[in-house]
Amino acid sequence: MEVIGIDLGTSNSCVAVYKKTQVEIIDNDQGERVTPSWVSFTDDERLIGNVAKLEVSSNFERTLFQIKRLIGRTYDDPMVQADMKMWGFTLIDDDNKPNLSIEYQGRRKILAPEEVSAMILEYLKTAVEDRHGETITDAVITVPAYFNNTQRNATIDAGRIAGLNVLRVINEPTAAAIAFGLEKETNEEQKVLIFDLGGGTFDVTIVDIKNKLFDVKATGGDTHLGGDDFDNRMVEHFASEFNRENKCDMSQNKRGMNQLRIACENAKKRLSTTTNATVQVDGLHNHIDFKSFISRAKFDELNRDYFENTIKAVKDTLICADMDRSEINKVVLVGGSTRIPKVRNLLQDFFGEKKINKTVNPDEAVAYGAAALASNMSKDGLSEIKELEISDVVPLSIGWEARGVDMITVVKRNTKIPTKKWQISETAHDNQTEAEFSIYEGNGLLRRIIIFLECFLSRAYLRLCKELKNSRCVLS
Repeated sequence: MEVIGIDLGTSNSCVAVYKKTQVEIIDNDQGERVTPSWVSFTDDERLIGNVAKLEVSSNFERTLFQIKRLIGRTYDDPMVQADMKMWGFTLIDDDNKPNLSIEYQGRRKILAPEEVSAMILEYLKTAVEDRHGETITDAVITVPAYFNNTQRNATIDAGRIAGLNVLRVINEPTAAAIAFGLEKETNEEQKVLIFDLGGGTFDVTIVDIKNKLFDVKATGGDTHLGGDDFDNRMVEHFASEFNRENKCDMSQNKRGMNQLRIACENAKKRLSTTTNATVQVDGLHNHIDFKSFISRAKFDELNRDYFENTIKAVKDTLICADMDRSEINKVVLVGGSTRIPKVRNLLQDFFGEKKINKTVNPDEAVAYGAAALASNMSKDGLSEIKELEISDVVPLSIGWEARGVDMITVVKRNTKIPTKKWQISETAHDNQTEAEFSIYEGNGLLRRIIIFLECFLSRAYLRLCKELKNSRCVLS
């Protein structure tokens, strides 16, 4: 029985399977290799993929998208509160869980984010079953490297709801590294930086690759940064322009805002190949048509801080890996947003044009690597795939709260896993027989600054030791 690999993306999803000594990307029932992660409900049916995306202007209250930004989060999460202002569908607070409320077949239906994600997973699973004529039960699903434990478990729950036995969740950049390593297999060691900028998340991972050995050195990123944010900046820009020209406020017109979103997304894609694009929506608000233009330079200006943050993450990850940019052999671009010229130019300026690898398909690489790992884990996997070895790191620091103070870190981010760490604590009073420990995971702003300084000082210390050794100096 085959084991499939699934890239469950914020904007698009993809499924692959290892068949006849090679990875095969599976087309969906619309003949497309990549499926938009959209679900829409009409009066009598449920739509998934492109047909669902086409419903957003006329059926915006029942068309669901960017669900990955909800999975594993709480309703009061500031990011959820900010995002929901841009959506046409309704979120409800269900014991601080952001559930979705829609009307379907004459009844009000409440859906958890895991259930909506499961619909996409089931759709991809069915595509493989239809192609190969056998039932699929096992899968490897990818997640952003910066997903926390709650988000990872929610993804596994979505797989279970879809009828899948999730053998493993693997970090998306690690899966992309597998795809690159299998395609460019060589006996020489390569230090590869995976730059994964998708629709909703961003990851940077540095991997040592030799033959089929994948050793992750460090990872960084942002679970809330991607093409959707670039679209949002354009929507805000053009909504302000429309309001200014027509002396109105269209911010509460959800139908118009969703139509504008689709127009902005299309313009963003065109700007990857042209220097100017048109944004046009008929009857945008109060039956007023809208037509405007945007240049690539203006698009870059609107998103300058986002683009600069991606390079900052690259620099931070290099420091935590104790590496210099000159040590990186290849930079692999993954995710549809890496097609944006400004993103590529920033990377070329930082690493040099020759190091930028463009041979890996940015939309399919993650599913490709997941399928290879799935074959590696299956009972009937081929011998050459069975040789895969992956050494990963913990993306977020793990610790506990001591007497109501800040988190005391026990396992630092980018620690090799599996690992064992010990932390000694004293009891609060004599003859104490039990204690309650609150375990935390994550890197707050202060924690990120501390970690950055620790990485920087550690790197400086190691370099000093090397210099002292080379100069044969002895300190008394």
